[in-house]
Amino acid sequence: MEGKHFGRAVVVSILIVIFIASAYRLADNGDLRSKLVKLTDELNAEKAEARIERPPMRPQSAEEININISAVIKHKKVETAVEPENVDYEMNKRIQVLQRTCKLRRKIQNLVDARDFDALLELHELVFDLSRDLPADDTTPVICNTPSLVAPQESQAKYDMRRKKQHIDIFREQSLNLTICLPPKCGTTNWQYALSTLNKDGPHGRGFIPSLDPEHFKSFEKSEHDTFVLNTRHPFERLLSAWRDKFLLKHSPKRQGYFLPSIKHFEDKDLIPSGYGASFEAFAQFRAANPSDYVHNRHWRTITHLCNPCHFTYDMVLHLENVQQEYDWAWKKIGGEPPKMRDQYSASPLKKHDRTYYWRNIPKNAIRELYIIYYMDFVALGYPPSDIEEFINAGADTEWDPKLIIAARESTKYHDQEKLSEICYR
Repeated sequence: MEGKHFGRAVVVSILIVIFIASAYRLADNGDLRSKLVKLTDELNAEKAEARIERPPMRPQSAEEININISAVIKHKKVETAVEPENVDYEMNKRIQVLQRTCKLRRKIQNLVDARDFDALLELHELVFDLSRDLPADDTTPVICNTPSLVAPQESQAKYDMRRKKQHIDIFREQSLNLTICLPPKCGTTNWQYALSTLNKDGPHGRGFIPSLDPEHFKSFEKSEHDTFVLNTRHPFERLLSAWRDKFLLKHSPKRQGYFLPSIKHFEDKDLIPSGYGASFEAFAQFRAANPSDYVHNRHWRTITHLCNPCHFTYDMVLHLENVQQEYDWAWKKIGGEPPKMRDQYSASPLKKHDRTYYWRNIPKNAIRELYIIYYMDFVALGYPPSDIEEFINAGADTEWDPKLIIAARESTKYHDQEKLSEICYR
């Protein structure tokens, strides 16, 4: 028996040495090392096994040190995740997901028309899993165009007059053979500023880079030297950012006056933050009640509408959430030194809270409807299906009143919008 105890003590001692040595290698500073030395003195052969399995709950204990070690390990994993080869992998997957989504536009259109949330989420999961085969696309509608290839008389949607002049969100930098779509609220001003610094005339900020004209769009043929980039953002974070920027009382009162008659049907005055013309809760429900992009300002229209990802052959789909990793990576692919970008996104006030924080008072059914409206932005642009479940779970279990939806819609120019939620432009 004494031999067994002695053998067990030896094994436990070896485990302790391995544990301490591993932790010591991960330690980043002297303070943590001193705590580990202290831990070594405290541990004895009789209690070592229990301490390894469940560290004691006391100040300066093994558990506290383990937490610090875990943080170091987690930090190192994050560093590994942003290595270039991993960005390559993620970008390749996004492009494949985009291509898979565009093959199913008719099916998506029909599910959107039916407001079939469950079927859309199931299709999202299928498209996102590259190991699964795609189903055949639906055969109707026969005509399935992208937005800007539609003549006014042929579309059931209101024609966007600005598209006759230029594609204001798609920019061309000739010197780099670069075409980039920069939709609003996706770090667009920063990108425009960065691109403008490449020109010998110096930075001129917004509007300096020439946009594509409609003829170029219609006759688009991508050469082997062209690089097409789509800069995007999580649809719900972008919607929140649009509200935060455009509904401050000091900003664009004329624009707010256009939308407020519809927004007010969902408003709870107790939820309106100081200095704002509307609460985010009411604004989000207003957007959900009015599915057509043509009712809305470009700052919260769908990116699919603005960037036409099923028309242009994009090489990169960049996520603003990962700008710190993907910006420099993108410029290595484009060629040349990356222009300096102002670090606005990482300091955004919206990052003070969990990303579902602002959604906790919004009815779950309104969030489901927003998912349907922004479905192509979620799926085609590479956001996982688990994202929407996270937001719905955070939402309120309150009724989304159908009467308010009708009243909000009747407060806009377009009362019948069911035909205006277009994936296939007919």
